[in-house]
Amino acid sequence: MSRNGGGVYSLPGTYEATPGETILAEQHNDPLEDLEQDANTARPIVAGGTGASTAAAARTALFGVSTTVDNTIARYDGVTGAIQASTASIDDSGNLTLTSTDAGAAAGPVLNLYRNSASPAASDIMGQVMFQGEDSAGNTEDYASLRADIIIPTSGAEESRITAQRKLAGATVTEYLSGLNVVPQGRITLTTALPVTTADVTAAATIYYTPYIGDVIPIYDGTALAYTTFTELSLALSSNSGHTNYHQSGKAFDCFVFNDAGTIRLGTGPAWSSDTARGTGAGTTELERYKGLRVNKVSITLRFGSSSGNTVTVDARKATYVGTFYCTANGQTEDSAINRLAWNEYHRAVRSQANYFTATRSSSSTSFTEVNSEIRLKFLDGGAYDATEFSFESPVNISAAGGNRFGFGITIDGVGTSTPTTELVPDGTGVYHTTTRRVIAPTLGVHTISIFAIVSSGTCNFRTGATATAFPTLNGIVRS
Repeated sequence: MSRNGGGVYSLPGTYEATPGETILAEQHNDPLEDLEQDANTARPIVAGGTGASTAAAARTALFGVSTTVDNTIARYDGVTGAIQASTASIDDSGNLTLTSTDAGAAAGPVLNLYRNSASPAASDIMGQVMFQGEDSAGNTEDYASLRADIIIPTSGAEESRITAQRKLAGATVTEYLSGLNVVPQGRITLTTALPVTTADVTAAATIYYTPYIGDVIPIYDGTALAYTTFTELSLALSSNSGHTNYHQSGKAFDCFVFNDAGTIRLGTGPAWSSDTARGTGAGTTELERYKGLRVNKVSITLRFGSSSGNTVTVDARKATYVGTFYCTANGQTEDSAINRLAWNEYHRAVRSQANYFTATRSSSSTSFTEVNSEIRLKFLDGGAYDATEFSFESPVNISAAGGNRFGFGITIDGVGTSTPTTELVPDGTGVYHTTTRRVIAPTLGVHTISIFAIVSSGTCNFRTGATATAFPTLNGIVRS
């Protein structure tokens, strides 16, 4: 076989025949045997090949290193122009593994989904990871996905959110993991580790903010909302009038969650200026909305404990408002069927109220007047978001018959209507079972519900029976 150093093949010198002469066997056989041997001999591809004569040597020539590790993925080095081995691999089951051997503190390995758009715009989806599988009928189903959305693409003011989608009862449900529509996930409560109390709590000296639908709360850090995890937070109330922002009887206090130099705390600001107003400006708990959340509008001094020094000043917007409570005594509050005085900004629950007369109560006033203060209900509304509903049932009779009239109604803060909501003209002195109902529009503050009555003459008696079930009863439904 005749190949030169460059791998160029040349026929044997004996192959050439001369016109007019007899062709010899070696002129025929030698070239063909030489070509057969050359065609069946392994050799490197010199022009555009690896220069290797074995598979292992070809991999080394291609990648610069031996790539005998199973499932290794090759990569192109844009600096050297070479194809090299990587630390990524895909096994026979389709599992992708990215490995970093960096011993430093930098993130790694990093999966970078880069959308190289010349015109980024709000609502652009920057990339998405999809989780697909088959359903019971063999259909390909998008079971879940995770994606990044642009909210604001403006340079220097960029904003984004992470959006997750999942299946629920056959439909796709969208949930925002960051950015828009993320609200505090806990509840104000008067019982530790119980987001919604199940029994009356009176004379409570500690407020808790406990996880409810989750354990994340957004807190503004001066630049953006920081989505912060928390465990149950507590606030021991101060009854000492010498303490700044102590928890004074007959006052409402707003609750905030804030970051105190790395410690997440629950605290309260100054008392409301009245039963129905927070006040405005410096020295108040005036609120404003920031990215959908209510926060402190002005710099505020927050009390986070019962000791004298348990206060800290927090800049505007850096305290997230979560609810309000009302003090029944210095350093005490209540959440009971009679007094619903702990209110939540988020995740409000439907709470019942009830109170009743313990003895027959009478009214003989010819003007609309409260029957008796014993049956009052009190509730707190920190946002004026929800209507409330109250009803009153009672066996009644009037001492004088024959055209005498009596009526009664439900009032809020002693102000209802100048006329009753239920009115009777009995034809005798017997006992009648009566009821009245009132829906009250959302109204900010601490409010008292009571029963007023009026008679044209004689005396109206709200009677008790032999059992508590027959007692005149005032019921209510509130959200707090």
